[in-house]
Amino acid sequence: MGVVNRTEEFQQILQDLASKGVVPGPAAANAPPPQAQSELNVWSALIGSEIHAASLKVQDLRKKTKKKGIFNDKSSEINEITSAVKQEIQSLNGKIEALEAKVKGSRPNRNYQAHSSNMVDTLKTRLMDVTKDFKDALEDHTKALQHKDKRKSLYPGSLGPTPIGNADDIEGGGGMGMQGMTL
Repeated sequence: MGVVNRTEEFQQILQDLASKGVVPGPAAANAPPPQAQSELNVWSALIGSEIHAASLKVQDLRKKTKKKGIFNDKSSEINEITSAVKQEIQSLNGKIEALEAKVKGSRPNRNYQAHSSNMVDTLKTRLMDVTKDFKDALEDHTKALQHKDKRKSLYPGSLGPTPIGNADDIEGGGGMGMQGMTL
């Protein structure tokens, strides 16, 4: 039996498959080194954790806006959380855009490109969900404020905070006592 050298035929098949992105070969030389993929993964993981943190703040905002007590005013806390979430959403949008530009700037193989694009799309979707939840929480807050104003308007003379007085007034030691108080 003789030996047939088919090395050239084998190399041609590999080149054809590599040009289609099926197997690594000479076309894979354009693929990013593993370090670039790792860097992309690190960026996306950091952005993902920041999106999660923003989501937790939105949940906290939602809890605070649902409290309906007339005298339980959490406006300053709600305003702080609202401001922080707005800033985080803007920052995250910028970071996702930078990541997307980095992905588009590379000329890797199709698998890398598909993976990177999916990662960016997933981050965009998660941020969009957080933004929608944030908007819904702000709408709930607006409705709660309107409801609170309606309830306050039911009490005559309640344009501002009602002065409560001190314990002596209530116990009858310093003025009108319990009999003189009206609601």
